[in-house]
Amino acid sequence: MLSLNRLNELKVSFLPAITGAPTATGTGRVNLSVTGTTAISVTDDIIKFGACTPVPGAGSYFSSNSTLNAIDNTTGVYNCSTMMAPDNITVRNVGNVVVNLTLTFGGNGSFIGGNTPRMWYTTYNEPTRPGCINTTECDPPGNCGCNTAANCSFQNAWNEVTTTTPLYKACNNLTMSGGANDGIIIYARVFVPYDAPTGNDKTQSMTITGTST
Repeated sequence: MLSLNRLNELKVSFLPAITGAPTATGTGRVNLSVTGTTAISVTDDIIKFGACTPVPGAGSYFSSNSTLNAIDNTTGVYNCSTMMAPDNITVRNVGNVVVNLTLTFGGNGSFIGGNTPRMWYTTYNEPTRPGCINTTECDPPGNCGCNTAANCSFQNAWNEVTTTTPLYKACNNLTMSGGANDGIIIYARVFVPYDAPTGNDKTQSMTITGTST
């Protein structure tokens, strides 16, 4: 007679323990296509000159990138008395393609009033996120410090706004890099004639357009 305990011992002795099972491997892929997106952001979209007092009999130049605050003696450029200078508009490339930036204006300096009012603009790289880069055409390289060359990437000399027709250059090569180097800043300069009529909120419009290269 065999006991149940003995039967269990026999089963163990005849059946080897299972230590593994056959395996198989395969491969798979994740696939997608990324399309180009042209997009810009405009931060602090107004330059506020504040209260400007022109020199009697002469008029005054005021610049939004000046840190001087005084009545202009017509040989220097100052900001206006209530202006938080320097003041600028910031434009950044928030898409995934390089863009050309151009500006159009609602008019020239005539919105100021008086005899021969004038307006200019200029652009610079954003100090902490420089995005207008073209090392083959800019001087010094990497800074886009061009002033007069027609093929410079960047308009950083004062460029007078005379008409609503042309697309004024802001940057020919605004790069994108995930928030690291993707921005420029725009400053404005005005000439306020001595006979400019008083008034609040004299405004000129600016349209900023980004076009993929």
